[in-house]
Amino acid sequence: MEAFISHKKESLTADELHEISSFIFSLYPKVQLSQLTYHRIVELMKHDKKNRDGQMRMSLLNAIGDCAIDREVRPDLVIEALHYYERWVS
Repeated sequence: MEAFISHKKESLTADELHEISSFIFSLYPKVQLSQLTYHRIVELMKHDKKNRDGQMRMSLLNAIGDCAIDREVRPDLVIEALHYYERWVS
C-alpha cells in the first residue's frame, strides 16, 4: 500500500508499482479486509510514532531502492490504498 501511495504522489511509476505489487503478492498470503475496518485502520495509523503536528507521515518510495522519509500522507489516500489492496486480493 505504501507503493500505491508513492505512485499516487507521483514519485513511483505505474510499472514500478505493478512490479512491487506482483512481487509482494507472490510471496505473502493475501488478507481479506472489510471496508468497515478502513477508517479504524486510519485511526490506528494516526498514533504512529512518525506522525507530527497531527499529520500522518510515512516513508515512501521515489523509485525501487530509493526511499524518502517523513512524507505527509492524507487519510483519504490511505483509504484509496486499502481499496487498491482489496482489488489485488479479490
